[in-house]
Order: sequence, then structure tokens, then C-alpha cells
Amino acid sequence: MVSTVSIPGKPNSEGAQFFVCVSPQPALDGKFSAFGRVTEGIDVVEKISQVAVDANGLTEKPVRILKVSIEKKREEPFLNATAGEMHKTVTLKTTLGNLKIAMEPDWAPETSATF
Repeated sequence: MVSTVSIPGKPNSEGAQFFVCVSPQPALDGKFSAFGRVTEGIDVVEKISQVAVDANGLTEKPVRILKVSIEKKREEPFLNATAGEMHKTVTLKTTLGNLKIAMEPDWAPETSATF
């Protein structure tokens, strides 16, 4: 599941960061919006989850997103796009491989548009 959560203390910040969950995250129950799902690259997600972290839980060598592309690009902005127009596949090229994310705007239209 690809989700977003608001940054604590920052109103309207949902969509400023996103995460991929492969296991239950009870601490986030009711605090996130799911807006997509990984359709290819779950092996890359597994690699990311195994990256070494320091004593503070921060990655020792961050995984970087090198490129983002939207299949069958449409003109921006997405402000007036219908949910049907936002059903896109987003490809994230990372330092550990590619992920394909199917956008699910029916679940969270505003978050999908922001992403």
C-alpha cells in the first residue's frame, strides 16, 4: 500500500511525504490516506526495508528517487482532473531499482492529485 500522512504540526501537509507499507502499522491507524499500490518492484521495497540504519533509526545511506515518470502523461495541473483521469501508473526509479505504483484516486482523490 502506498500512503501519505500529515506532518505533525503542519496543516495541509498530507502528500508532502509518502510511504510504502508491507506490514501492519498500528501506530498509523486512522492517520494516513492510502492512494496507491505497488504493482511491480516489491523486491525493491524489500531491499529498501533492509537498508542499514543508525542508532536513531535513520538510514546510513539514503535510498534516493532518481526519476519519476507518469505513464501516458497528461497536462498539468491535475486540479480539475476527474478521478478517472488520475488512474495512472507512476514509475519511481530509485538507487535500488524501479517501483511501479498504480494510483487509486477513488480511494483518496486529493492525495492522488497532490502526489
